Amino acid sequence: MRERRALLEVSPPPAGGVARGASLALVAAVTLWTYWPTLRNGFLHIAFDDAIVTDTAFLDGLGPRHLWAMASEFVHAHWAPLTFLSLALDRHLWGLDPFGYHLTNLLLHTLTAVLVRGLLRPLLPTLGAATLAALVFAVHPVQMEAVTLAIQRKTLLCALFIVVALIAYQRWRGGGRRGWYLAAVAACAAAALAKPLAVVVAPLLWLYEYCFVDGRLRLTDKLPFLLIGAGVSLAAMAAHEAVGAVAALHGGSLATHALAVARATLEYVLAVLLPVGLSPVYYYQRALAFAPLNFAALALVLLVPVWLLRRRRAWPWTFFSAAWFALALLPESNVFPLATLRADRFLYLGMVGVGVWFAIGFEGLAAAAGRRGPAVAVAAAVVALLAALTHASAGIWRDDVSAWTRVAERHPWSSLAAVMQGHAYREAGNPSAAEAAYREALRRQPLRTEAYDELGRMLSAQGRTAEAEELQRRRRALDWRAP
Repeated sequence: MRERRALLEVSPPPAGGVARGASLALVAAVTLWTYWPTLRNGFLHIAFDDAIVTDTAFLDGLGPRHLWAMASEFVHAHWAPLTFLSLALDRHLWGLDPFGYHLTNLLLHTLTAVLVRGLLRPLLPTLGAATLAALVFAVHPVQMEAVTLAIQRKTLLCALFIVVALIAYQRWRGGGRRGWYLAAVAACAAAALAKPLAVVVAPLLWLYEYCFVDGRLRLTDKLPFLLIGAGVSLAAMAAHEAVGAVAALHGGSLATHALAVARATLEYVLAVLLPVGLSPVYYYQRALAFAPLNFAALALVLLVPVWLLRRRRAWPWTFFSAAWFALALLPESNVFPLATLRADRFLYLGMVGVGVWFAIGFEGLAAAAGRRGPAVAVAAAVVALLAALTHASAGIWRDDVSAWTRVAERHPWSSLAAVMQGHAYREAGNPSAAEAAYREALRRQPLRTEAYDELGRMLSAQGRTAEAEELQRRRRALDWRAP
């Protein structure tokens, strides 16, 4: 019988305490600097769900009634007791001042980045590689959405406890006491109470064992993690069904859905490699569902994993990084339809795998050069560039107007983007800018009903009755069924 062995056998040299401390301090300091501007951001209510943070009644207190509601109620398709508890604590400390919520998010993200460095230290060949991987995870521009949106506390908390669970399991599998295993199960349960993404814990543990332990995929010790994942998945399904938020296939058929998912997956990879042109929201034109690029994306999504699986021993680090990325993304990849086809926040945990891939690449560059100096300089430049891009992007998320202006600019063909920009201006008390946005929506799509309705209400409220009536006549000329 062929002996099983780990895909990757790494024995990193021990690093001194000073070096380890400096590595952790560097990760924390760079992360804090990168996201510090988010502390000036406000809540985003229009289609970004921060209204859950400000409007949910049971977040007003921490008494038995409030705690029971956090544990038992579904809120806009959310069942996340630990997330609600965290937000209630912020409400207790800060009221409705967004600064405190953003500060908590920033501290959680920083702690997660530090823990990622701890998780990767025994796996990667050098302390420098583990540090670089954690920095890429921490400061990559796709992480901005998860850090700056108050409601994405669920993503941050869940990922934090997932990393804790992996570290504890790693300690137990490395010969530690049984308490480490129990700590891993407890951390997985905490992650599940923050967000259903905890369903990925068991697959990530299998990936860890296959790549770094002995190549075996044990089932018995994964049963608690699988049961937690199954339970939270059922709770998430119930939460969505309770508010009628079960999504339909994107495009209306299995074919269009598969093409849309493949296109979004390709765009995720491109955004990781070249993080420019990012947007708070992504829209897709239904008329282009069968575009050649979508078929090319589907072919890549189907063929590349098969090729990589077959070549895993020739490309072990690429296999591990890609497998981590895919497993972390899978619950939110729209294989099972979600209301949102693509969002940067879906990449949050998957960026650990991306960080590993970058770090190993720079280790290879150092080996090829025969000295570490050039590779360290290039790595530092890449991290600095990513951090600068992320730091500068905080202003896009400053408020609803800035966010939806970015979306409208990123999607110049989308009438819905212009309508949402109009809503943002309206709520911000800028009727002239709202009117211009609604008119732009009608220019992009003359039959945009919502734009007619909102613009008509605005004109009527301003006493511009003749203009409102003319607007309705134009609408009826295009669609005789219009009211």
